[in-house]
Amino acid sequence: MMQNQFLKRYPIIIALIIYFLVNALFIIKYGTVGVAGNVALFVIYTIFILTLLFSVKSIEVPEISLKYFFWAAVAVFFIFTLILNESVPLESLKVDRLDALDMGIKAVLNGEYPYDHVNRLGNESSNLPVLILTGLPFYLLFGSAVYLQNFCFLLFSFIVYRYFSTYKNRVLALLLLMGSPGYLYELYVKSDLMSNFIIAAGFVFVVWNRFIKTTDLKLYIVAFSSALLVLTRIPVIMPLIIILIKKWVEMSLKNKIVFSSIFVITIATAVIFFISLAPNFQVILEHNPLQLQNKQPLFLSILVTAGAVFGSFKAKNLFSIMLLSGVLLFGSVLLSFMLAVFKNGLYNTYLGSYFDISHFNMALPFIIISLASGFVDTKDDTSK
Repeated sequence: MMQNQFLKRYPIIIALIIYFLVNALFIIKYGTVGVAGNVALFVIYTIFILTLLFSVKSIEVPEISLKYFFWAAVAVFFIFTLILNESVPLESLKVDRLDALDMGIKAVLNGEYPYDHVNRLGNESSNLPVLILTGLPFYLLFGSAVYLQNFCFLLFSFIVYRYFSTYKNRVLALLLLMGSPGYLYELYVKSDLMSNFIIAAGFVFVVWNRFIKTTDLKLYIVAFSSALLVLTRIPVIMPLIIILIKKWVEMSLKNKIVFSSIFVITIATAVIFFISLAPNFQVILEHNPLQLQNKQPLFLSILVTAGAVFGSFKAKNLFSIMLLSGVLLFGSVLLSFMLAVFKNGLYNTYLGSYFDISHFNMALPFIIISLASGFVDTKDDTSK
């Protein structure tokens, strides 16, 4: 009996461990009371989050009260993100993701190739084409793509609202996001990384409900959207493989050809458009985002991809797809981190910033949704 209970709960234990590990990296590195003091802060943080989890699970609160709290928290935190964007000067930051995105957008609007420009820190852009286009509406409306962050917070709130049927689950997911030092770091440094994977988590949710479980979405729309998502960041491929490969294998030969053709044509069209902006082919060879994005060893990429394919056939519901996506995203970054530690030592890799720990944040949207789904039991059909 105890073994069965453990087997039922171990996915939640895995999600909880990943959530704490990711946030521990940020507390210990960026805390302001020294390494030993920061470790103590993490212990306090862990106690606080565990208390929150068990409180939300065990305490009975009227649904209407949770509803008011959820929407009030969404509004207040959204205002907080706007104030934070305005109050933190870009020039004070040593992280240049916003610089790279704004620079790429500005170059495209001027009809220039975006990858041979350098930003204020002297770095070239590693943003794939569709990520640049994703930031474009915010740049045109507000003068900067930083407001993509604010939009993606609202998107995450909408995802958990639709994913869960009870406000207890919705409140828990929202609090886990707002209480994540990794996410708060993303907001502070004006990074688009986690926003990218909130969009990916939303895509997984929509595809499951409107393409896997039903046929509301047409095949060509999913193929087109998948290709666009791949062209935001390379690791997005993992959740896409998990949600779509099994479905693709089960398609008729005709549908396989249609899906694959639309996918390839969409990618080719976007890539050709950006390439056409380059002054010559040599510039493309010397300056392109793959040089900066594809730092993972080939054997590691193959291993993680194989895990995603295997997981696609083993995942039985949306909960397992979300959890597996988060686990694989975390695992791939962890393996790269360990290789960097082996090469450069722990101090240089972690505290010396030889490795960008913000990449661990890619897993958080999937892990938070999984944790909120499994820690508090729900009758929500979307997770089945």
